[in-house]
Amino acid sequence: LRFTRCVHIRPDCALLLHKILKSSNTLNIYMKCSTCSPALYLAPEGVRPFVTALPLPFQSTTSRFSRRLRAPSERPRAPTLRVQAMASSGAVRNEDVKGDLLKPSMVNTPVFRVVALAASVLAGAKSGSVLGPRGLAFLHLSTYAVSLGTLTWVTFIAGIVMFKNLPRQTFGKVQARLFPFYFALTTLCTLLQLGTLSVLSGGAPLPRTPLIQLAVGIAAGLANWLVVEPHTTGIMFERYALENAEGPRDNDRIKALYKTFGAWHGFSSVLNLAALVAAVAYGWTLAGWLHVAA
Repeated sequence: LRFTRCVHIRPDCALLLHKILKSSNTLNIYMKCSTCSPALYLAPEGVRPFVTALPLPFQSTTSRFSRRLRAPSERPRAPTLRVQAMASSGAVRNEDVKGDLLKPSMVNTPVFRVVALAASVLAGAKSGSVLGPRGLAFLHLSTYAVSLGTLTWVTFIAGIVMFKNLPRQTFGKVQARLFPFYFALTTLCTLLQLGTLSVLSGGAPLPRTPLIQLAVGIAAGLANWLVVEPHTTGIMFERYALENAEGPRDNDRIKALYKTFGAWHGFSSVLNLAALVAAVAYGWTLAGWLHVAA
């Protein structure tokens, strides 16, 4: 019997369910219980509401916790219980299944998206020409929006959510796939901002402040994209290979790689933060120009 404490960290809930499980003589259960969900268990005939299998003393009790152990039909909202039933020999989760998740519809294809975006630009321009100063200004603002949005999303949302919900090695492998595209996108967008700003200035020298802001973003992005991220990812995969190797583990080497990876990862994080700060600062400069134009 394997038991996991209540996800709400309620000692009374954990102790009560533990007593119920011991008295019901039900084996091969892996359960996460919730005080706001119906409990389930694995019986020979399948998974069903756990409350139907409780001894009578537990069914008739009037405690605040036991009133929450009801059948799903009696509850007005969706359950939040997570249950994994394991066979006596130990069930193995197959995460290597191949095949398409879903055949994409026409509106969910890259070609359709590009056509839709081009149509929106042409409709906004109200003319067949989008290569003039206004088109360059639109490209400048669009690349800035993409750059700042991507930096914000990856730094504060995507990375944190994946870190908290994925196994460590799975998280690292996903990030290793995403980071080259992430750094390439943000760096190229910043380069386009610098290029379009230079053209829009009509050959005049660029103001010092926006030039420094864009230069910092480009330098940080290029360093992460071409040097720091590939080296850091290589260290990470070397450590994974040692951790997954059969036989005795070289713990000293793993610890050394852990320290080296931490140092390079910290350097990469500093560069990413520099790119984000530069993007926000340049946004303030853009806001000042828009205010003057208005």
